[in-house]
Amino acid sequence: MGQRGMIERRIANRFEKMNARYEATIERLEGIKTRVQSRIDKIKTAGGKTTDAEKALTEAQVNIDAAKLAITALKTATDNTANFELHASTTEAKTALTNVRNITKELEKDLQKAHKALEKALGSLKGLSQMHTATSTQEKKDQ
Repeated sequence: MGQRGMIERRIANRFEKMNARYEATIERLEGIKTRVQSRIDKIKTAGGKTTDAEKALTEAQVNIDAAKLAITALKTATDNTANFELHASTTEAKTALTNVRNITKELEKDLQKAHKALEKALGSLKGLSQMHTATSTQEKKDQ
């Protein structure tokens, strides 16, 4: 394999790893969101108030969806960047890398916002998951 083939492989590998890492993060956040939704449903069934948690969960979903769109844009931009690094001028390659960097920053912000929203949803559910009909001390003595 020649020098050119090694360069192509290294460039492709770098961007594939980056995209895979972001996709894995999105999958983890979606898994957490699913578990939080399940907890909200259980608490609602028990008669608990979950409006704050539901708002935070909706916010998390909006940010996860934005991150998914950014992933798609990032894949396109990384493909273009890899192509520019091999075949275009230095100026075009720098511009393409700047574009990838900007998309990556936005993607990371979306992921952080989603994570914070999920934390907020879980925080608002604390204590509510322990909702069950408690028996009073008097009822226990009567038994």
